[in-house]
Amino acid sequence: MRSGRTGLWTKGIAGIRWSFTPTDQPLRRPLVSNPPGDRSTSTLAPASPYSYSAGQADRTVSVDHFNVATGTTPLTVRFKSGASVQLVLHTVDALRQFPRADGLDGTPRAYTGAVEVPRPVWLTLLQQPEEVRTFLMGTLGGRLFTTTDVQVTDRTMRIGVLGLTLGAR
Repeated sequence: MRSGRTGLWTKGIAGIRWSFTPTDQPLRRPLVSNPPGDRSTSTLAPASPYSYSAGQADRTVSVDHFNVATGTTPLTVRFKSGASVQLVLHTVDALRQFPRADGLDGTPRAYTGAVEVPRPVWLTLLQQPEEVRTFLMGTLGGRLFTTTDVQVTDRTMRIGVLGLTLGAR
C-alpha cells in the first residue's frame, strides 16, 4: 500500500529504485505478516536434512545441510592434526533434458559447482597450519574458486575436485 492505495511495487533486476503501481484492488485475507525492521536474516524454512561426510587418510570432509535449491553450503575440512578450514561449496543445478521431482532421491542429481576459499582464510594463508596450506595450494590449485562437478543423491555426494564421495549422515 502507498498513501492508502493498494497496488504493487516493482523494480528491474538491475534497477536502482522501486516504483509503485496502484491497482486499487481490495486486500485478500489472510494478510501476510510484515513486521517493521530488517528480516533478512530470518529463517524461511527448516534446515535441509541432507548432510554428508567422508574420511581420507589425513582428513575428514563434511558438508552440512546441503540444500537442493540454494547455491551455497558450508564445506569443512578437518585434518588429523586437529587443524581445520571452513570453505564454501557453491552449486547450481546442471542443465537437464528431462523433468525431475523436487528434492533428492537415489538417482544422482548433477550440479556444476565451485569450492570457495573465503577471503579471510586466503588473506591469512601464511598463518594457516601446513596441512591447510598444502590442501589449498595443492588440491584446490591455489585458487579462490575451484570449479568442480558435484553429483548428489539422498545417500551420497561426490565432489569431483576432491576425488571423494561423501556418505549421508
